[in-house]
This record gives sequence, C-alpha cells and structure tokens, in this order.
Amino acid sequence: MNFRSKFIYLNLFLLLFLLPVACKKDSEKGVEPDRVTEPTNNVTISSSDLSPGQTVVLTFDAGVTLKDSVNVNLNGTVMPMFKTNQDQYAGIIPVIPEGTYQLKIKSVNFKEPIMFKVAPYAVITEPKVIIDNYRTEIESLITQLRTQAKADGNELNTGFIDQLNTQFEQSITTASAAEKIELAYLLRAHNFKAEDLAFSAVSPATKTVTMSVASSNDVAGRLENSGKKFVGNMILVVAAFNTSSVALNSFMIAPNVVSGLIATASTLTMVCFINQAVTNAEKIGNLPGVVSEITSIYTSAKESTLNFKKDADLSLFNMGEFRTLSIADIGSSSIFLKSVAVSNQLLTDIDSKVGSLMNSAAKYFPNLGTYTVSAGKIKAVPVKNAEEIPYNKFSIGNISDPGIKLTVVSDELQMKVKATSTTVADDKSFTFDIIYTHEGTGVTVKKTISAVYAGTVNPAKIELSSGNNQAMEAGKKLANPLKVKITDADGNVVQNVKVEWKVKSGGGTLTLAESVTDVLGIAQTEWTPGSTGTQEVEALAKKKDGALVAGSPVLFATSAAGIVGRWHLDLMVETGYENGVSDGSQNIDNTYGPEEITEFRTNGTMTGNEPLNGTKRTSTYKISGSTLTLSNTASGAAEIWEIKKLTAQQMILVTKGEERISNGVVYYETYETTFSRLTDQ
Repeated sequence: MNFRSKFIYLNLFLLLFLLPVACKKDSEKGVEPDRVTEPTNNVTISSSDLSPGQTVVLTFDAGVTLKDSVNVNLNGTVMPMFKTNQDQYAGIIPVIPEGTYQLKIKSVNFKEPIMFKVAPYAVITEPKVIIDNYRTEIESLITQLRTQAKADGNELNTGFIDQLNTQFEQSITTASAAEKIELAYLLRAHNFKAEDLAFSAVSPATKTVTMSVASSNDVAGRLENSGKKFVGNMILVVAAFNTSSVALNSFMIAPNVVSGLIATASTLTMVCFINQAVTNAEKIGNLPGVVSEITSIYTSAKESTLNFKKDADLSLFNMGEFRTLSIADIGSSSIFLKSVAVSNQLLTDIDSKVGSLMNSAAKYFPNLGTYTVSAGKIKAVPVKNAEEIPYNKFSIGNISDPGIKLTVVSDELQMKVKATSTTVADDKSFTFDIIYTHEGTGVTVKKTISAVYAGTVNPAKIELSSGNNQAMEAGKKLANPLKVKITDADGNVVQNVKVEWKVKSGGGTLTLAESVTDVLGIAQTEWTPGSTGTQEVEALAKKKDGALVAGSPVLFATSAAGIVGRWHLDLMVETGYENGVSDGSQNIDNTYGPEEITEFRTNGTMTGNEPLNGTKRTSTYKISGSTLTLSNTASGAAEIWEIKKLTAQQMILVTKGEERISNGVVYYETYETTFSRLTDQ
C-alpha cells in the first residue's frame, strides 16, 4: 500500500470507524429494547464477505433512528452492535458457519431481506497455537514499550499494561474451550506483529529515531520515514480501538454473548498499540525535519553575491531552517504533513476515548489502576533549528537573463554550478532561484539569489607558451610564431584577452602589435628580427582595471641553440679601413680547406680553429641576442662577434671592428667569416 493509499485509508477509518464509545453508567442493564422504525432498505454493510472475529459496520439511512446498541439476528445467532457514529453501528462477527445469512433487527423494518455472507474460512479446532503466538507478540511489544519508556524517562501506562497483561494471563487459565476458540478467531482476524509498530532504534540522549524502513542521511528523510511509519501504525491503532471498543461494550452489556477473555485481550492489544503510537508520536514531534526556509547560499569565501566565471564551476554552500511538525499542518497542502498531523489528532481523540472507556470498565478490570490520557505530541508552535540542507534536493529555475545557462552537479554533500552563455559577452548582473524539493514530505521552498556573470573573465597571469630562443637570420621572419598563454586566478585559460606586443631591442618587426587569446588562452604574433644588437620582443596583458597581469612583460629573444653542432669554416673576408676610410685594395679574402672544422657544444664550449687566425684552441662561448662572445680557456682573452646570419645550414659571424696600427697608420679591420653546417653529425 503506497503512502497516498494509506492516507485515504486512514481517513476512511476516521470517518467510518472512530467510535464515540457508547458507555453509559447503566450499561450493565443490557442491550436496550428495540424500537420499530419506518420501513427502510437503505443500509450499507462495510463488507458482505467476512469471517468470525472480524468487525462489521452497518451504515443506515439518515432517517433511521436507533438506540445506542442493538441486537442483530443472524439466522438465530445474536450479534450485539454499538453506535459508532450518528448512523453507524459496529459489531464482531460471532463464530458461525460459512454461508449466507439474513440480517434482522427487530427495531428496523426492512422492505426487503438484507443478506449477509460469511466467507469460507479455516475452522479452528485447536486455538493454542494462535493464542500462544499472540502472547509472544504482545509480550514482545510490552518489552519494547518498557525499553522505550526507560530510554525516554517516561513510564506512561506501563504499569497499567503490566496489570492488564497479568489479568489476561489469569483469564486464559480459567477460560472454557469455547471461549478460547472464540478468542482465536478474533486474534486471527486481527493478527499483528510487534515489529509492525516498532521504531528500530532510539537514542536516549537525543531521542533521535531511526526507522526500520529505508535509511536516509538527511533530517527531512528521517521525518519522512518516521511519519510514514506512524501513519501506518495509526491504521492498526484505529482497528484495534474499534475492535476493543466493540468487544468491551459487548462484554459489559451482554457478558453472556461476548466473553471477558475477548474483552481483556482486545483491550490489552488496544492499550499497547496506543501507548506505542503515543511514544512514536512524541519522537516525531521532536524531529525538526520540515525545511521552512533556505536562509543563505554562499561560496567558500562567504560571498553574498555570487560571481560566476564563464564556463567555470562555482562551489556553493547553504544553511537552512528546519522546523518540527505543528498542529497547523492539519491544513497543509502536503499530503504527508497533513496526514501525520491528522494522525496525531486522531491519536489524541482515541486516547481520550480510551480513558473514558477504561473508567467505565473499571469494575470489570480490578487492580489495573488509573489509565493516563496523553496530550497531543505534535507541538502547537514548531521548534526551529538551523542546519545544512542536503544538496541533492536542490534545483535551479527562474533565471532572469535567458541568455545565461546554469548547470548543477550535486550530491548530498556539495553542489557545483557552472554558468555558460553564447550571447552575454560582458559582466552581467542577474538573479535565479535555488529550489529545494523534498518529494517525500511534499515540501518545496525557494530562495532568490543575486549573481554576476563574468562574460569576459579577468585575466590573472601571462606566461610564455612557445617561440622563444629561435635561431635567427637578420631580416628574415622566424620559423615559428611567438606565443603567450593567459589564465585566470584559478588557472583556467581565458579567451578574448588582448595582448600587446612590441620590439624591445634589435630593430626587428612584428606582424601584429596586438592580438587576442583564443579558446586555449593563446595569443600570438610573428617576428622578423633586426640586423644589429640584441634581438628582443616583449608581450604584456592588462586587467580590466588597467593594471598589468602578473608575469607582464613576457620577454622573447633569439637563441644560441641554433649554433650547436659542427661547422666548416668556408670563407673569411678581411676589410681594412685606413683612417676610417675604406680602401678596397686592402681587402683580403681567405678561403679555407676541408680541415678547418669548428664545433660548438651544448655545454657552452667550442673546439677547433679560431675564426680569426685559424689556430687550434678551446674556448667557451656565450650568446646574448645576436652577440657571440668567445673566451679562450688558456689565455682568457675574449673576442666579440655579431651573428649576422644563423640558419639550419649557414652561419655568418662578423667582428664589430677592431683598431689596427700598421707602419704608423691607424686603421680598422672587420672580419666576416662564413661557416656551413656539416651533415655528418
């Protein structure tokens, strides 16, 4: 039976079976005399297919006026019935054979015969097994009640129940065989197990309830499980109450028809059930499991306004307000909250009637003591408690800007929201609703959140990606572009950020002075180095407020890497300048043979012929921009050369002009040395 069905079933009990209990002080006089009414045929039987021990309810037409109790004749067998509502009467089917019976009441003049069917049933000849099973279950329930009472510090009616159980055990020993069979039919018809009413665990310190149904990690889930169990319990309570009321009234008014054994057993069952339900209701009343408000949504930085970066996850946290159930929930639109509140009110009403019933029956149950009526356990004013709401119950809706999309990924412990847009390019303020829905309790609450969508994410860092330290040839574009990468504060790449490029030194040129980052956060330009001095380019980016992004400027330079390898000295051209004036007759061209090999190693050393005089030596070398410095490892003397050209196959080195004195004449000479790369490396 699903929960909605249980709720409908419970309300049918409330409407059809809740007894006002006809217990008058003169009830010992017996069933009241019949009074004939006008002819009627408007009577409804709760079920026309019952068996001994079950409760049957007759509903008469509104025009039928009857006393508080009537005798119903079933083919000669008397069945006492008692008023349960203005036009309803209830009774227990006696032990009669299966078959069809004509229902007769002296005070009612039926136009046509009212037929009643007793369904086929298994005849009980040995009631001991059924009675012993009941004794085991009722003892288990009583033990359960004692344990809970001890944990709660509340001895509500436990002494009364113990005395009633003692009287039941005494009645069993003196009952006749017929009475035991009659009891067995009643017990079989209303079979129960103690576990059907039990909460599986109770914490004495917090009175926290763990249900024997599916567990849940959230407080609303615990309330849902507890409440559904309680509503299911109340169906059993109402049934036990109606059976007990009919049996007890029948015994008090017509003890020759219904035995004291049945009255005692049904009363014991009823009181145990009610006591269990009161205990359960108290625990439910203390569970703050109804989410009444999402009090706050915030980030790890405790920001009240949420700042979403494009395509980036934002972790959100929350705090909610939970409350306990209240009697006002009887008017709730939530079926769950209403049914639990109705069940609580129903329990209060039944318990009050049981108190009256026990007072009326006191002389039939000596030594029981006073039955204590319990007040309602759901509070008039709910108790509130602040607690984190499980994130897997959240959803998002009502985004104010249709161009912004929010995607939620969550479980019970966390919620991540990603903002994306294909139309919003700038920073944009917007609002959205975070919606909490707990289907089990039927509760939905929402909170409107203010947020900012950063369409253009603020860059935080610029770094070199590629293109640095390339081999160069003055006046020719480098083989690969210069590239930088832009990221935000979280290390995510940032698109559409402007990068400024400029030649720092060397006189080269760039294809782009400005470029923007792509989807990978990369911006690039192409570089043609100059012919003189150090060759350097720098790149920088700025934040939205104009401040430089960390890492600006990024510096690019040409590299020494292209010089590593074995080279053949092909040609050296010497040019002299007397008094600073070129004299072509003094130009000297020298061509070298195949043995003139020079090797530049990766460890910064050079071996082979010295380009200037061809002598063998070992030197260290260093390149800065287009400047090559050679230092003789033996003498420490240094020579400075300009790398005029450096390609995969050719290198041209030029001295920067050296003062010479010959025959008293001062002149300057320059050496331009050409190398070709050896391919047998």
